Amino acid sequence: MISDLISKLQQKADLTYDQMNYVMTEILSGKTSDKENFDFLSNLTEKGETDDELLGMLDKMQEFALKVEPKNKGKIIDMCGTGGDNLQTFNVSTTASFVVTARGELWQSMAIVLIQVFLEVQMFLNTLDMI
Repeated sequence: MISDLISKLQQKADLTYDQMNYVMTEILSGKTSDKENFDFLSNLTEKGETDDELLGMLDKMQEFALKVEPKNKGKIIDMCGTGGDNLQTFNVSTTASFVVTARGELWQSMAIVLIQVFLEVQMFLNTLDMI
């Protein structure tokens, strides 16, 4: 079925909410190959996503999302944003995570932030050397 939907996207046809919901179930269940995932997502991006397509993806990703229930008694602050725009800009969310941590607050975000923080600090230090 994903190959049929890839063909539709190649013809610049929009997918319905149900079609998108179905294909996301297939993708998130691991029933599709990396090549199929690449072809599907790249053709969708090239065509441009509709509201129904985005909603179908979002609903299915929320269904598959891991639910986290922390056992701490205080607040946990979700620090969103991982940078990575390759524009060499200053990442405010990374700096905010340093400030929150310095105050002793708990924060969480995607695991990739740890790697991203290291890379951004390294880039920031490299820019200081260039001044």
